[in-house]
Amino acid sequence: MAKIDFKENGSKGLESNKDGAQKAHKHEVSMTDLPFICHDKAIDSINAWSVPKDKDYFAACTTGVFYAREFLKYLRDSYDDPSYNTLIQIVGDMDHREHAQGRGFQVGFLNTLEELLTQLAKTTDFETKLNEMIAKSVQGGNEAENE
Repeated sequence: MAKIDFKENGSKGLESNKDGAQKAHKHEVSMTDLPFICHDKAIDSINAWSVPKDKDYFAACTTGVFYAREFLKYLRDSYDDPSYNTLIQIVGDMDHREHAQGRGFQVGFLNTLEELLTQLAKTTDFETKLNEMIAKSVQGGNEAENE
């Protein structure tokens, strides 16, 4: 897959504080605003991977890249609570069979996320952040046991 440039023009999703520094601006956005997620009113449930049949595999892969970008923008702009498990819901609703309908969308989406994670793993101190997350999780588990 070709290298993807995640930079965007302008400061959409950012606001400046009094010192001129930019910080992420949180928007009230529902995960159903993502182009591949729908609310099935018939069963009052979220389908977190609702994509059409991919008639053109390569075009669907490209669309999957755009879906990944929209998901990342959603995480950046509105995601505050990691207990939502949005990615788990998305992957759980995907059809994982080799020749599944919509496979190209999945390939583009997941390969894009993997590429970005690879870039982050090579350029950030992710181990320190993960250790902090583990410590927080262990602390939370211990607090729940003591209640």
